[in-house]
Amino acid sequence: MKLHEIFNEGFWWKLEDTTTLYHGTSSAFLNDIKTDGLLPPKDEFEKYAEDIANFYLNALNITGELRNEILNEVQERSVKYRTRHGKEYSSVIYFTPRFEQAASYAKSYAEHGGEISYDIWDLVKVYSGLTPPKRFVGNKPIVLTCEIPTNWLITPQPLPALVSRLSDIFNKNYENNNPKDEYKNFDEFVEDSTAFEVRVKNIVTPEMIKNITYVPPKRINEDLISPETYKLQQKYDEFNRKFFNNELPKIPIRFAKLKTVGGEVKYTVVRPAGWVAPNPTLVRIGKVDKYAGASVKNMTMTISSMYMRDEESLDKILLHEMIHTYMVVIGKFNESHGSNFIKVAKDISRKVGFEIPLVDNVSNLVLNDKTTKLVGGILLKKNNGYSVALINPNNLKDSLNNINERWAYFIKNNYLEQVTVFTINSPIWTQIGVKFPIQRKPINKLDFYILNIEGAIEDLQKNGNILLIINKDIK
Repeated sequence: MKLHEIFNEGFWWKLEDTTTLYHGTSSAFLNDIKTDGLLPPKDEFEKYAEDIANFYLNALNITGELRNEILNEVQERSVKYRTRHGKEYSSVIYFTPRFEQAASYAKSYAEHGGEISYDIWDLVKVYSGLTPPKRFVGNKPIVLTCEIPTNWLITPQPLPALVSRLSDIFNKNYENNNPKDEYKNFDEFVEDSTAFEVRVKNIVTPEMIKNITYVPPKRINEDLISPETYKLQQKYDEFNRKFFNNELPKIPIRFAKLKTVGGEVKYTVVRPAGWVAPNPTLVRIGKVDKYAGASVKNMTMTISSMYMRDEESLDKILLHEMIHTYMVVIGKFNESHGSNFIKVAKDISRKVGFEIPLVDNVSNLVLNDKTTKLVGGILLKKNNGYSVALINPNNLKDSLNNINERWAYFIKNNYLEQVTVFTINSPIWTQIGVKFPIQRKPINKLDFYILNIEGAIEDLQKNGNILLIINKDIK
């Protein structure tokens, strides 16, 4: 397909008077948008970002040095954000030609209130280790279809030059039988390969908004698949080509029943000959890179098959681990989830159309293995809820006297309302047995975990084998 043919097909980038693009946002802003239109971020951008940061800091009761450290980081990042497209374009609105990508942005906007708000939310989480509250509760993600004057668009290059560059890439791929020839046309190639974004500096008036679409939330457990049916190697190769310019190495990738993480990347660091360990103080303050000159070998990637997930969730985990692999490739061996990781994750998230999370939350997932196992434990009932310690059920019967002697004291002195010793064989408690450790400690050194899994108490009452109950009513 040649350049003149592309323009003749009338795609969104054809240089007509107006262009149809999509913007994802939250219903929290809808009344203002209908009245005033879409407005670029405020001119006093640093103050705007600081106000959002203070919302999260106040909600989490973060004070002192940690608060000042976070606010200083917000100040620095907001300056970079405001100037990253050049000072001339300090305040912009983001659009995309892909409805699906705008819908993904909208889901984040509905919870947090926009890209800046989400960045700060994530920053507070990384610094404090706490999960900030959602800025908005009960609001819906919406996508606005806008008809915008083409000469308002801000692109990385002038639009004709950008289209020309992309078409050259497209044509060369076809000529060389590149895998990109799977795309039926140039439109599909650009949408899938670049997730192209457009910036608009001007106010988009209500009259330019031609349609408002509510994005329905995805139902829980919709389209769940067994991870083993996921084409892991094929996906790795596809993502490597699309998002990492084929810079990631060919490494062994496998599924395994990882219990608490979605995936992991392992490798061996090889020090150069004659390597001498640097001063640890200089390493700690960032003056010396302790991995300077090092290389790696025996790199492997493992993705968890412990839980049922939908395809998008598995995509997120794989991309997360591929970013870790990329950090190793560029020599950031000690990066973890630092600023370099977050920057790449956000860039790929914009392109792929969903957020790549920093951590994998398995608290509400369904086990992939349908078999059940016998679980035993001690359940403590307090006025504010339940906590549980899981124990090998074969050891419980011999420990009942010791359990009674120890926990009767806590009942008598009103520290607890009730203690229940039990065994149970059910899907819910099998899953709890995966999430919490089976302990082999003495009774007086057990660790108890807050039990907030829906249906667990009711399931125990209905299907459990109760070995002992201690409360004030039982003498």
